[in-house]
Amino acid sequence: MSETRSSNFECLRILAIILILIMHSYAQANCKENLFNLFVGYVISAIGNIGVSCFVLLSGYFGVKFKMQRFIQLILITTFYTVISFIANHGWLFNISFFDSLIVVLRYKNWFIACYLILMLLSPFINKAMLALSKMEYNRLLIILFVTFSVLPTLFVSYYYTILTDGGKCLTYILFLYIIGRYLSLFYSEKKISKSLCLLSFLSLTILIVMLNVTISYVFHKECRIFSMDCSPLVLFSSLCVFFFFKGLALKSRLVNSIAASVLAVYLLDNLRLYVSDHIFDITLYAESNFFLLYLMVFVIVVFVLGIVIDKIRVFVCGKCENYIIKKIISILKLVKMNLL
Repeated sequence: MSETRSSNFECLRILAIILILIMHSYAQANCKENLFNLFVGYVISAIGNIGVSCFVLLSGYFGVKFKMQRFIQLILITTFYTVISFIANHGWLFNISFFDSLIVVLRYKNWFIACYLILMLLSPFINKAMLALSKMEYNRLLIILFVTFSVLPTLFVSYYYTILTDGGKCLTYILFLYIIGRYLSLFYSEKKISKSLCLLSFLSLTILIVMLNVTISYVFHKECRIFSMDCSPLVLFSSLCVFFFFKGLALKSRLVNSIAASVLAVYLLDNLRLYVSDHIFDITLYAESNFFLLYLMVFVIVVFVLGIVIDKIRVFVCGKCENYIIKKIISILKLVKMNLL
């Protein structure tokens, strides 16, 4: 029997997608009146935005290796689940929106997948360039990127009007996170940090983020969550604390590894939240309830489990067909390349 691979980082992947689901589900509930639930929103945004950062840090730590098969598979899976989500929410409507879901990748409609695909294309060059740098040169590069991509956009620039658009939900910041992950792999792969220190630092940073956002919101009488943006230095440090916490865990579980293999599908099926709310469990009905947080967790669990089950069914039913299509596409691309040369 083969040995089960380490599950510590697989647990982190699962946690990351759950945090993203919690954040998106809270936004869907649209709490407006209950003060406690509004405060919960500040906490959720402070924690939830580490999800994507952790995903990319892991990609950088292990290194993305461009493989045409994986590249095509990601495009096919993204398109498949986008269409499935559309049909689940709107039925078999062959309108403009339906055909728009068919070209979701080409139109960059899913910002993270678009960025990740470009990252895959650039990874061979980035990986090679990072190996050519000394640790001192790497440190200088990270300082420059940290100031320009994290500090300045958070403190001085409205994130809707800067080259670093959408508060870190963009290619430039994804590349920055990937470079950090490569740095950790090259120079800190053996580094161990006390899990208690990581946890304490994470909690302290979360409290600081919430306090800053609530204070600014109160002073200016306008909801503000600028310090919980993806590109916020505090969110970045918080993500690193969580990364090192899980790095220090010793855990092996086939179940965890199996669930983690489907977290990308859960992310791509995020819009199934609308289906769940319409047909299974309407989270908006409890937006002002004093037990909203409990209802929110139940809602997220339902969406998460549904996404995992759908992905396992896809792999079982369509796995061989998917591999056949990918091989055919690669064969066509090779033929085109030969004719061009």
